[in-house]
Amino acid sequence: MKNLFKKIIIGCLSVLTACTASLFVACGNTDGGADWADSDPTTASYKFTVKDEDGNAVKDHYIQYCLGDTCLQSEAKTDANGVLVLHVNPAEYEIHILTEDLKQLETTAAVTTTKEDSEYSIVVKNLIDYVITVVDGDGAVVSNVGVRLQEAANESNKTDGVRTGDDGKATISAVPNDYVVILNAASSRDYEIVSSDVAVSATKTEITVTVQAIEE
Repeated sequence: MKNLFKKIIIGCLSVLTACTASLFVACGNTDGGADWADSDPTTASYKFTVKDEDGNAVKDHYIQYCLGDTCLQSEAKTDANGVLVLHVNPAEYEIHILTEDLKQLETTAAVTTTKEDSEYSIVVKNLIDYVITVVDGDGAVVSNVGVRLQEAANESNKTDGVRTGDDGKATISAVPNDYVVILNAASSRDYEIVSSDVAVSATKTEITVTVQAIEE
């Protein structure tokens, strides 16, 4: 009797798990041919073509789709043409483009799906390289200092930190914008920036920043 009861419980849990997963399940593929839409009436097929601002295909990137606070990403990545097709439960998903290391790229416009089979063209903003050279008061380069860019108009928007190399330089790839150079949390305990000019922009992509050690 106990064994029968256990089997019933396990069976019920298995069904519950399968039903829960089916509420928000997805299959991704890069087959963007003429028959890209799924014939299954219970799912919607969304075909995404991702390019940069120069019209180049953005390959090997994931599609992230969000419904409220729940976000999932495609198992497959965009193909050589920047194409990926998702077969998911129909919903109005907020769409994002993720790099291979799962960083979200900025797009020129927000994309939200409908509940029907649809095609979407997504344009991601081009990145440029900002080169920051860190020196001390004597002009000698300082290595292993973590720097990042903070958006001038929005202090909450910051890039990931990058540490300077042996040449005192750190290169940060970011969307063209007006930024100020700041130190990351770890380096700000050891150094402080004393330069009066810490601003970079789309037309000013290189800067030398002077720091001084914080005496304990």
